[in-house]
Parts: sequence; structure tokens; C-alpha cells
Amino acid sequence: YFRLFSHLFITDDDVESILYIDTDVGILNSLGGLEKHKNHSSIFQWGDSQCAGFLYLNLKLFPMFWNLAHEIDKNDSVVNPHRNVMNDQRLLRMIAKYYPHVVSTLPPEWDIHATHVVKNMDQNPGFVHLNGGARGENQTAFHDHAFMTNQNNENSWWAVKYYVR
Repeated sequence: YFRLFSHLFITDDDVESILYIDTDVGILNSLGGLEKHKNHSSIFQWGDSQCAGFLYLNLKLFPMFWNLAHEIDKNDSVVNPHRNVMNDQRLLRMIAKYYPHVVSTLPPEWDIHATHVVKNMDQNPGFVHLNGGARGENQTAFHDHAFMTNQNNENSWWAVKYYVR
């Protein structure tokens, strides 16, 4: 939840925004080029998949996030129908649904997850999020996918075993 309160702790006036990165995100490309995609009028930015593991957070505008959060219907099952618990990811999705004008998306190469990295390798991914997956077209967690368990693939750059040996 720290990402939702970071504006309270990072109070340097010279810091407009931060890049929040989950610990299960592997950076595959230089972050230097990401700066040109920053939208200064958005509260936060993420990929089309709406995963909160890689976010630009605008610290100057983030207090507006909480003002908007107080206005939304917290029981909206459309945003996340399979989970009845309010969490930070769900709250971010609700803000994106109800107030899309304050949220913007990052380019596709900055929205790659282990569950779809193989079919998106031609995009020159900026990162791969090694999250549990289980969301999307086949609902299988990344570590159970055939491409992750196939011995022919275990030495590929996108396979988890490649990095943890």
C-alpha cells in the first residue's frame, strides 16, 4: 500500500513523480526512455492491463486521488468481480474506471507480464512482471504455463529459471 501514500513521505518539492516498481519486476531495458512518456497531467500511469506493479505516480497530483476515491462506489463489482476485498490495486482500477481523464497508459513495451511475454517479445519489452498471472485469456499463473515448464525454454532470457540460478 506504500505506493498510495508515497506522496506523504516523499515531500521534496523538486520531486514531481516517482516510478513505483514491484519487487517481482525484472527490468529488461533502459528506464531512460520512459521519461518521454510521462504525462504531467495524470495522477498515475500504468499499462493497459492495469497492473499496479509498474506505475508512474505524480506526487504533486496524488492528493487528488484520495479526494476522488471518497466519491466512488466501493462495492462496484464490475471493476474486479472476483474479489470482494478492497485493496490498493482495486482502488487504482476504480479510479481509472470512474475518472479515466486523470489516468493515462504507458506504451505496450512497459506493460509486459510473464503470462504474455513470449507473444510480445517483438515489442522489445522494457520489463517483465513475474507476478502470479491468472488473469487474462487463459487464467493460468505464469509458473504453470507450458513455456515456463518446457525444458527447451528454461535457458531463455524470459524464463524465471534463467535469472534465479
